[in-house]
Amino acid sequence: MTAKLDLSILFHDEPLRGFERLPLFIERLHFVSMDPLARKKFGRARSIDFAEVVKWPLVLPSRPNSIRLMLEREALRANRELKVIAELSGVKTIVGAVEAGLGSSIMMAANTIAISPTKGAVFLPISNPTMDRTAWLFQPEHASLTVAATRVRELIIALVRSL
Repeated sequence: MTAKLDLSILFHDEPLRGFERLPLFIERLHFVSMDPLARKKFGRARSIDFAEVVKWPLVLPSRPNSIRLMLEREALRANRELKVIAELSGVKTIVGAVEAGLGSSIMMAANTIAISPTKGAVFLPISNPTMDRTAWLFQPEHASLTVAATRVRELIIALVRSL
């Protein structure tokens, strides 16, 4: 039996040699905090500038996580430094640290649903610059998909478009 990759969904902005890719959706990065000062300062805000985000103690995934790398690139470009107070792996672990008040974090909007808004959390999309990442559907460039893989590809595309 040989291992073969038919399809993969990745948050990978660079093309991969030997693979075709199709953009599926774009997710925007959000600042998430339980800090009472963040609630006071941004309670009515619609977004938060990246220059403000870097001022807060952050709980982030360790490298080479794509969100972490994106944040570090932007901080370097803006001549700023991230205040990383903890590196954790796993969304649930990071959410737990934010809920415990250990620090704020940056995550995709879909991951923020694990934090109860009734606890007074601040969820703000990052702006200036807008920070987002694209989910891509990858498939082999020079290999035909099986009938089943073709159907799965069609279902993925239809599902994403229906959202």
